[in-house]
Amino acid sequence: MKQDRQLADRFPDGAPPAGADGEIRYREQNKRDKRRRIQSAARALFSKAGFENTTLREIARKAGVALGTISLYADDKRDLVLLIFSEEIAALIERAAKAPRKSQSLADQLTAFFGEFYKEYAREPTLYRMLLRENLFYGRSTHSAAFKENVRRIIDCIEALIVAQQKAGRMAAGVDPALVGRHFFFVFFAAVRWWITDDKPVAKDGIADLRRLFRLTVSGVAPQRARRSRA
Repeated sequence: MKQDRQLADRFPDGAPPAGADGEIRYREQNKRDKRRRIQSAARALFSKAGFENTTLREIARKAGVALGTISLYADDKRDLVLLIFSEEIAALIERAAKAPRKSQSLADQLTAFFGEFYKEYAREPTLYRMLLRENLFYGRSTHSAAFKENVRRIIDCIEALIVAQQKAGRMAAGVDPALVGRHFFFVFFAAVRWWITDDKPVAKDGIADLRRLFRLTVSGVAPQRARRSRA
């Protein structure tokens, strides 16, 4: 009972349920709230002032946390960028995976998949330029593992499309899906960085250019008989 009264005294605004479990749940909720506030503050300041002109002290002040608290959630400013986007990119991948249709060619399936990224990036180009620039060569940090996992999931989605095309006889069976999957990801990554440098990048223009690049590449991995028939 004494412990319960102490918890109520410590948390007068909506005290947690009595007992140690209640305090643990409160602490976890408090951590999630601080994480959300730091994400929101960093996103707003990066969007307004840019990555270089935003300091960790400003982010802490806007988030309403101590400067040292930032280090509990991210290693540095670059890691904060990953903190902002890791969950959003994961959700974007899930949405993109539903975009391709079985009846489409591989080039059109890839375009449908990555087209979702272009549409999202076009909504907030300033922030996504920062993501693509600051984490081109990501190292070891608190959130780098989640970033790498998202990249792996993207490539896995591409590999699944390639395997399905091979089974349907629309792509050479001897082609390594893992190798080709990485290749198509690299094509997308270079193309989207080229496109997003425009002052006002238009999603449909970037998607159209990406489709041309994919069709050019796919024509080189089609079965031999298909290539002869096109000649």
